[in-house]
Amino acid sequence: MAKEEKKPKEKKQKSKRGAFIIIIAALIVSVGTVVFTKIVLWPKYQNIKARKNKVKVEEIVAQKKKDIGEIFEMEPFTINPLNSGGRRFAKIQLSLEAPNKEVLEELGKRNPQIQSILLKYFRSKTILELTSPTFTDSSSVILIKEINKVLSSGKVTNLFYQDLLIQ
Repeated sequence: MAKEEKKPKEKKQKSKRGAFIIIIAALIVSVGTVVFTKIVLWPKYQNIKARKNKVKVEEIVAQKKKDIGEIFEMEPFTINPLNSGGRRFAKIQLSLEAPNKEVLEELGKRNPQIQSILLKYFRSKTILELTSPTFTDSSSVILIKEINKVLSSGKVTNLFYQDLLIQ
């Protein structure tokens, strides 16, 4: 009788061990997947994304070769990049090119909206993204589109980085 009582206890212990091993294995696989994605796949995704933006950047370069229009200089601003914990910051100053004075005047009136767009955009970027060699060109395309969404009298034709200091 004593032997019969031990067998159910051993089975319960074995099933608990088996469940524990499965949970540990699942955790290891999950952590491995996250690490693999962050180290291997994320940089590849960024490179593919940069190549797609390269065509758009080439369009902007072609536009830069044209005569320059009216320039609206933005005040410099400082942001804390994503995941910096407040220990790092970036100082940014931009200028916007407008085709005529009407758009230039509207840029002045909509300056708070434009600053909000810029702050949201730059705060969503990590230090690695801000220091990427293609960042200024690819971000110019994106920011021009976002700024043009709020304008009614015309469109911004170009965006120039006057200062991009990362500490």
